[in-house]
Amino acid sequence: MPDVERRRSRSGDLLLAILIPLAIGSAPAEGGVFSAADELLAAGRAEEARTEFRRIGDEHEGSALGNEALFRWNELEREGPTYLDRLARLTERWEDPRAWFALGRYRFAVGAYGAAADDFGRAARLLAGEEKLDASCWRGLALVAAGEIDSGIQLLLGTAENGKNAPPAIRARYLAAEALARKGSLDRAAAVLEPLLRGTNDFSAPSLLLKARLERTDPREDPAADRFEEALRRAPRDAGPEATPPPPSPPRETILAVYYVQVASFEDESNALRFVAGERTRGIGAIGVYRSGEGGRVLYRVRVGPFATPEEAGTAREHLSRQGLAGDIVRALPEDE
Repeated sequence: MPDVERRRSRSGDLLLAILIPLAIGSAPAEGGVFSAADELLAAGRAEEARTEFRRIGDEHEGSALGNEALFRWNELEREGPTYLDRLARLTERWEDPRAWFALGRYRFAVGAYGAAADDFGRAARLLAGEEKLDASCWRGLALVAAGEIDSGIQLLLGTAENGKNAPPAIRARYLAAEALARKGSLDRAAAVLEPLLRGTNDFSAPSLLLKARLERTDPREDPAADRFEEALRRAPRDAGPEATPPPPSPPRETILAVYYVQVASFEDESNALRFVAGERTRGIGAIGVYRSGEGGRVLYRVRVGPFATPEEAGTAREHLSRQGLAGDIVRALPEDE
């Protein structure tokens, strides 16, 4: 394990891990240059296809065609240890939205949400129509997950308004409602969700479930509490100490607080991503990178979680320790990000 700094810090938010289909178009046709490689892929001969893409990339190095070939080769080796390095180098010289999308998707998958938001923003600037909406939707989600909740919600709502009934706009509206609910803005979440409850769309069923969750979360919608309060009002005034008011609803922070086990901190993002990738190969799945600024420094903190209670986080820390990965428990609220 690399020599890393371990310390407590505020955390990003992982509560909105929702999968969105990637909608960026396939590679543009380049005459018959890629036909042999595509035929190999269609025949299930991926290794030979990789070799062919690599040959084309080397033969046309530095050109748009060469970059296209190297991108397609790299996408066939996503599990390789140098995937991120090759992709990052490619984006330095090739302004193609698919490359920025792939980079953002990788960083999002390992929890580097702030960097992913920047990548999706670059992709959005190079796109138009529904693909631009899709990139904006991804960026809004990444901002929320990175802890920039208000900015993420604003972008998601703007995407929803701009796209009207387009699939990415519907998706953005649902995600905005989900983020507002997590933040505790229940009335606003319900208002944003309302248009999705009319008619039929891809998010009709999830929207109904979210509406039910909002009604259960809001203490004003708790019929059991209403009946209890009504019984207290009707109780005789000399009923004694048994006629005590119900306990107050738990504070918002009790509902929204989450816990992580922080296991490492890096100044270099690529080192943090490699560390996460290595731990995932050992079977640690819920591990991610969280970008934070502190004292003028930017740090990339590696955390496992989230967990609902400190006890759950403590159990996870003990399990990680037995695997040789020591860490500290950190607590996070969305408003602390």
